[in-house]
Amino acid sequence: MNGRIKQCAVGAGLVLVSIVGTATVMSQADRGMPELTPEEMEGMQRWMEYMSPGEPHQKLASSVGEWELEMEWRMSPDAPAQKNRATSRARMVLGGRFLVEDVRGTLDMGGAPMPFEGMSITGFDNGAGEWVSVWIDNMGTGMWIERGKARTDGIITTSGENYCCFDDVMKKTRSHVHMIDQNNRKIEFYAAKPGEELWKGMEIRYKRVR
Repeated sequence: MNGRIKQCAVGAGLVLVSIVGTATVMSQADRGMPELTPEEMEGMQRWMEYMSPGEPHQKLASSVGEWELEMEWRMSPDAPAQKNRATSRARMVLGGRFLVEDVRGTLDMGGAPMPFEGMSITGFDNGAGEWVSVWIDNMGTGMWIERGKARTDGIITTSGENYCCFDDVMKKTRSHVHMIDQNNRKIEFYAAKPGEELWKGMEIRYKRVR
């Protein structure tokens, strides 16, 4: 645990103790227990706002369920598209704060089918006012991390820099999440080497099963 995380954890713990004991502190001031300072009260208020799920988290919850996926991907802009199918199961965790998605399928890698497993965690950071997504799978040992905003048309657009083992470089990446309706979703993934234009390497179409 690095120093910043440790400091935040300790601070959060102290605030939690303060919250749990606030009513007692206020009612027992005459017994010599200290009251919270205005700064501590403000910090508590910010923390409550930061930790409370809101409208974006309700939007995430609309993706809970089981889905069939159609994937279309290519290794380069001019390469022929490869098509595969997969399944997805999505659930909310930690009190409705994060969406966890488990994906299972098979990828046809040049005529050699390979079992594919992946997991994503998506959340809305109240403090930063941004969407955050993390993707991991059995095709690598890294984490694909992106942050971003929702556009005026409702499409969630996130971006980042992530490692590509094929080219051995950190690539610019971008994802567009289309929540078309309750039963249909679409995700588009873009990437590019440094100095190049982004191009779409994958599109995933979701259809709800239940």
